[in-house]
Amino acid sequence: MQPDDAPRVHIAFAADNVVSKGLAAAVRSVDESLARAGRTGSVHVVDCGLNARSRRRITHSADPTRTTVNWLTVRAEAQDLVRSLAAGSTRPYPPSAYARLLLPALLPRVVDKVVYLDADTIVRGDIASLWDEDMGEQPLFAVRDLPLENGNAARIARTVDQARYPYDPAGVYFQSGVLVMDIGAFRRERLAESAFAFLREYPAMQFPDQDALNALLAPRTRMMDPRWNQMVAVYRYADAAASPFDEEQFQQLRDDPFVVHYSGRPKPWEPGCEHPWLADWFALLDRTPWAGWRPTPLNGLLERLPRIPRVAQRRIRNVLRSLKTQDPPPAPQASTEAAA
Repeated sequence: MQPDDAPRVHIAFAADNVVSKGLAAAVRSVDESLARAGRTGSVHVVDCGLNARSRRRITHSADPTRTTVNWLTVRAEAQDLVRSLAAGSTRPYPPSAYARLLLPALLPRVVDKVVYLDADTIVRGDIASLWDEDMGEQPLFAVRDLPLENGNAARIARTVDQARYPYDPAGVYFQSGVLVMDIGAFRRERLAESAFAFLREYPAMQFPDQDALNALLAPRTRMMDPRWNQMVAVYRYADAAASPFDEEQFQQLRDDPFVVHYSGRPKPWEPGCEHPWLADWFALLDRTPWAGWRPTPLNGLLERLPRIPRVAQRRIRNVLRSLKTQDPPPAPQASTEAAA
């Protein structure tokens, strides 16, 4: 049982209806992790377009005596902000990808720390123990991105104004799918506002919110055990010798992750997914109101329909941008025969 003085654990997600089943499985995994630890918690979801039926099912994916699900409504001004950033980006990320930056403003004032998880994750480890860790002077915990030699740090360093955003091209670049956020520090230092300002200035960043957080906070971010964010890239290494890990770390990361992050495509709720932890995801889904559901080409298409207009608009804008940046054709020269 939970000790009387054990604090309530706070977990956060941001999601739209396309990832509703992923969110249900993730919430269920959080609830079961809290149950194993004998703890209680609150799951806070930034609602970026979930319908009422999905919200009910996600709420019922957790035991309400242990884990409450709270819905955070994105007000008009903030909604316009994340939509405009998504619309202005050259990358195919939905508004929900930016919504983790709204957490300092949307969370209840009594919440000063939160574990943020992407909706395409499941928790296997003790999430309460992660939330319990003392953050000290560091506003963020994260896991280094894989592969380590992906060039993202150098890309940011080339892109930004180094006078305003000093960034080491050989520095650490982290992945933002699993974060521990010192919400109090984010509020005091207006870190989310700084990230939004960065994204307005650099709308074409390859991984928008992730790049912004790295550009602003990489030197102040504590790198966690990589098992807290097992990315699909670890399965692309043939063996430990080919990876950045020793043999023990490599096997632990592959065989006993604390959080499985289905960071590639297709996702578990999309047809064709062959992720090594796919069966675990379906087992969790089957302990939610979506029990028995499985992806098919038809339901996969139907569920992605809401995103199709936005993706089409972005592709059109990208084509128009590329046409504008192309060099104009040279002016035609007068014919020599005509001059004669």
